[in-house]
Amino acid sequence: MINPHNISKAFSDLILNKFTFNQPSSINAEEQSIARNLYKCLNSILQSNSYIFESETTLDHDDDSYDVDLEDTAPEAAALEHPNELTDIDYLPIDEHNLEKSFSLDYMKRAVEYFDEKDPLTGQRKTNWSSVKHIFRRIPNSHCISRFRKYVENGGTKKQKVDDVDIFVYDQFENARRQLLFVHDIDLRRWSLKKARELNLHDFEASDTWLLCFKHRHRISSRKITKLVTRKHIESTDEINQSADTFVLETNKLIENYNSSEVLNTDQVGINLELVGNRTLTHMGEQSTWCSVRSTNNTTHFYTIQSTIALNGTVGKLTSSLVTYWRDHCLVPNLPSKALLLVDSFPSHANPEVYKDLKNFEYRVIPPKTTSFIQPLDVYYNGQYKMILRRVYDH
Repeated sequence: MINPHNISKAFSDLILNKFTFNQPSSINAEEQSIARNLYKCLNSILQSNSYIFESETTLDHDDDSYDVDLEDTAPEAAALEHPNELTDIDYLPIDEHNLEKSFSLDYMKRAVEYFDEKDPLTGQRKTNWSSVKHIFRRIPNSHCISRFRKYVENGGTKKQKVDDVDIFVYDQFENARRQLLFVHDIDLRRWSLKKARELNLHDFEASDTWLLCFKHRHRISSRKITKLVTRKHIESTDEINQSADTFVLETNKLIENYNSSEVLNTDQVGINLELVGNRTLTHMGEQSTWCSVRSTNNTTHFYTIQSTIALNGTVGKLTSSLVTYWRDHCLVPNLPSKALLLVDSFPSHANPEVYKDLKNFEYRVIPPKTTSFIQPLDVYYNGQYKMILRRVYDH
């Protein structure tokens, strides 16, 4: 519980220690007004459930006399446009970090452009400080305009330039990876130094610390390359995606003519004769990690399972890669009155001769290189099936 009398006593002690009093005098109206305002603030705090004291860093000068109206003050306007580096306060050392917190470079540009706007008929500046202050209320006084102009001419503060370098490097990185190009640390450094030179940021060195922070900030790390493709493959990505979208659109229209049990998908999946993991717990610092298996040949040879799944979730499996055998012994005995079969572009699956004698039967071939993201078995079944087998083996 806050005791207001203790606050009053502590406040009185602070005043006694800070200020030197003159001779005692009667309380005037201004002092009464200040006291009432202080009381209102204290009363508001005491009646609140919580309160927060905030402080704001601005470009204010300590001397209030700087905040003057520039209307009809040609000498002062000339001083703003052509400041004297020896006497103008704007050329004193500036805390760039605090400036960056208060104003963005875009805000500075807009303020300077508005202040410098001239009347095309008279050639005189159209705005005075009162007008600028009305539009840009956060600017504390007129001298900030010349400071803004300096930073705009220099392309912003150092922090703003470093941020621009960061944005440029990440854009370059994103563009390179979209083209599946190799990217290394030296590429990030090269891009950053190029942009820094363009911004006249000559003391920027793309240090190890900057590089580490950049990669951490954008979640970039060195990864083992799992697949190599040609530029032709990259350029055909859009074509592959288009064929996938077209297939899904056309197939969805056909599916409307079938029940969920009459729409089938079949695919092959290879299972190693002996499943082994590629990681194991062992001692730290071990130079070479070995593990034993029953047969090294079984880890590279596999058997084929061909699964068939219906739209309603029914699954069938067989252990032969002969499609004709699968057709006669697995597909035909389980066919409903009519069926739509979705198969991949594997030649044996897509061969019209395999299905020509089937009645009330239709099949569609999934476009090449699209099965990983539109074939139901690849998306929803095969991966999980392999995972279960591996977990059983590991257990």
